Amino acid sequence: MKRFAFVVCATALLLTLVSQGTVRAQEPAPAPAQPAAAAPQGPTEGTQAERDALLNERLKQITQKQPKDWSPEVLAERVAIAYRGFNFAQLKKVYNTGREEGRITIVTTTGELAGEYTRRHVNGAKMLQDRVRLDIIFETSPKPEQQLRYTLTYNGASVWAAQDQRYTTPDPAAGIAFKASVVNDYTALFRYADEGATLKRLGVKRLQGIDHEVLEMTRPEVGTMRFFISPKSFKILHVEYDVVLGEGQAPVVFRESYSEWKLLQEVLVPGKRKLRQNEQLVQTIELNAATYGVAVDDNVFLQL
Repeated sequence: MKRFAFVVCATALLLTLVSQGTVRAQEPAPAPAQPAAAAPQGPTEGTQAERDALLNERLKQITQKQPKDWSPEVLAERVAIAYRGFNFAQLKKVYNTGREEGRITIVTTTGELAGEYTRRHVNGAKMLQDRVRLDIIFETSPKPEQQLRYTLTYNGASVWAAQDQRYTTPDPAAGIAFKASVVNDYTALFRYADEGATLKRLGVKRLQGIDHEVLEMTRPEVGTMRFFISPKSFKILHVEYDVVLGEGQAPVVFRESYSEWKLLQEVLVPGKRKLRQNEQLVQTIELNAATYGVAVDDNVFLQL
């Protein structure tokens, strides 16, 4: 099998799966007990026109003050409104489960490696209890049967992986990076109350030549992440978080950037994601199709 040496990336494939000389069989860790889903709050039913009317009314109330005078919580609510969510309830309802398909490109030491991906997820009561499965087919051969296939899954407790339909042991740093990407997604802001998080405004910061409102979120079991918000559209353009990938190592700064927003099922989702590790681009994801609020069998997070 051809070997590739990857830069560390939140897909966690690059540290171990392709660069391993052998595959070590390992059964995936058991899934955690499934918590009861929290009941959504706020208007989640009715027509979109009715929900938009409520959003517009709330927006009028918020904009009676200048943005600089908003509390962190009000700024978070204004962001949710930009995504057509009201009190976060509609967003949480839509994003609760989903299936996404598209293209993924990962930077390796010898160039780029690209392929098709499928991502399935089911949200838990908190993001540490979310379940996410990523299946990738890398275009390493003109013959489909010889292309590299990888599965990477966080089952709400631990990370397991598979290579060409055989379980493999992910590198510890790879597992840490993938789990961090799950719990530090931009949608974390829509769930801050459920997460028991505190919010803090850090003022305006310039990133890539553009001014952003920066909102910091701290969670007891997860740590701190930062949201870089457009002061014009109030969309989240970047998130940033620090991860220690190994004992005694300096933290790695991951920054994921979002663009090419698409309106799907009455909410906005990013059509493109770019992930940087210590300012180096390591991964690009382009969304082709997505369906949210669909039934996803929990078995897909437990086994191949």
